[in-house]
Amino acid sequence: GVGLAAAVGGRRAAALAVPLAATIWGYDLLAKNTAAGPAVMAACRGLDVLLGASGGRMSRALPAAATVAAHTWTVTALSRREVTGADATLPMRTLAGTALVAASAAVAVPGARHAALRTANPAGATDRAGTVDGTGVRAGRSRSATISALLPAVLAGWYAARYGAAQAAVVRDPSAGRVRAAVGAGITGLPALQGALTARGGAGLLGVAVAAAAPLGRRLARKVSPT
Repeated sequence: GVGLAAAVGGRRAAALAVPLAATIWGYDLLAKNTAAGPAVMAACRGLDVLLGASGGRMSRALPAAATVAAHTWTVTALSRREVTGADATLPMRTLAGTALVAASAAVAVPGARHAALRTANPAGATDRAGTVDGTGVRAGRSRSATISALLPAVLAGWYAARYGAAQAAVVRDPSAGRVRAAVGAGITGLPALQGALTARGGAGLLGVAVAAAAPLGRRLARKVSPT
């Protein structure tokens, strides 16, 4: 995997692939059954996001990487209690983490909003006489800005509603079955979070397409356990 990343992405990709591989091995061999397990798995997911962005400006991917890593921590922390069940404090902590994750994904960054406006009106709206229709341009920009701002929040809210509800159920009844259901909700809800992050980056339609995988994942989870 490291060699393939280096061959395709060059030195920048290799610089991330090496610590990613080391973190994966560290999780499997050392950290999986320890208290550090959730944090190490979260680091794996964060590095994975950064590796995917290594061909561009990685600094812009840092917030998304941190958000996905935080989500991964909540799922992994819960997964450690799938067999034995948990006390109420664990789902309360992961639920608080999920709220922060959703809030982080819900806010559209200013640069992405400006990019959406440029996409919606790349050269200025013109009428048949070739003059700029200022009113139409302003209205179009206003609609585009509104959609650009709301779409990440809608998708993040969708993610939080389902995953949060599953964790709230664990708070009320921290049995093993409830914990497993919450873990499954976290796994199948990840596309909704990724869709929110994609929309937050300025690619609204792509974000919706990514988020659409969430209900498909839930349907598949009825036949094959996501855990």
